[in-house]
Amino acid sequence: MFKQNCLDLGCIQDTHLILGPNWLHSKIYFKAKTLIGVDIKKKPENLIGYNILQHNIEHLSDTPLTKVEFDTIVAGDIIEHLFNPGLFLDGLKSMMFKELVISTPNVMSPKYWTLGKEQCRDDHTCWYSMKTLTQLLEMKGYIVVDKTYGFDQTINGIRPLIKYLLYKLLPQTGNRLLITATT
Repeated sequence: MFKQNCLDLGCIQDTHLILGPNWLHSKIYFKAKTLIGVDIKKKPENLIGYNILQHNIEHLSDTPLTKVEFDTIVAGDIIEHLFNPGLFLDGLKSMMFKELVISTPNVMSPKYWTLGKEQCRDDHTCWYSMKTLTQLLEMKGYIVVDKTYGFDQTINGIRPLIKYLLYKLLPQTGNRLLITATT
């Protein structure tokens, strides 16, 4: 993403991440040539200097962004929040871009394994495995060019260490999915 024109979807994320060292939008901002963010949430007043449009990303074809050419569109940890991910992917096709990068929690990760209780946030509408997210993209006409698993949990005890070692042995147990696709 170095010196590219980028679009970051769902860029506001959790309010505790904004302007922190792990805020994805800020990381992209300092590496991109240009960056536009889109989120359904209103842009907080402290985000001076960031170009963020308030809009529902399930209806991107209703924005002036369809006339802008992007190198990379980032959908970081947003697809699991959508009510209609198919509509979202269809809307993206009305835009001009070279690559789409999607990240989401991995339902197959031991991070989310518990006895009898599903570990799902209240604002998530669905879970994805690498297979289901790949299938969704391909059913919508995308070409998946790269798939990988990630591990972004802090190792601060024996359980996280065991999960990390399991991830090193079996990468498909990583707590994050990352897919790059084109049209």
